[in-house]
Amino acid sequence: MAPDAPVPTPVPGRVPAPDPALVAEFRAAPLGHHSDALARLLRVLRSEPLEGKHVIVCVRPFREYRLGRLSARRGAPVELVPGVSFDSAAAAEWAVFVRRWECHFGQPLDLDAVDRATAGQEARA
Repeated sequence: MAPDAPVPTPVPGRVPAPDPALVAEFRAAPLGHHSDALARLLRVLRSEPLEGKHVIVCVRPFREYRLGRLSARRGAPVELVPGVSFDSAAAAEWAVFVRRWECHFGQPLDLDAVDRATAGQEARA
């Protein structure tokens, strides 16, 4: 950065968009233990305000999961997102991750960058 260039000002309460390798790590194993860096990112995404937050609704255990959104009012029913259902908890977790990412960072998740990071991880393995 040039000496006279303005220093980017971070948005309070926001973290910079993380390395796509963290997203690739989550996509490969959404359930279970995660690296420290991914665990920090997940804490940030999971600590967003309740209103509008995407959540997983288990309709039939181990068979059917739906995407829902929370209300700002405590005790209000979860609003199910029409037409969005999953047959595994892992697929539902990935969908919630992507939506929370987009809400937090204000931009779509760059899945091409995630695919490149995944290819790089597989090449190193």
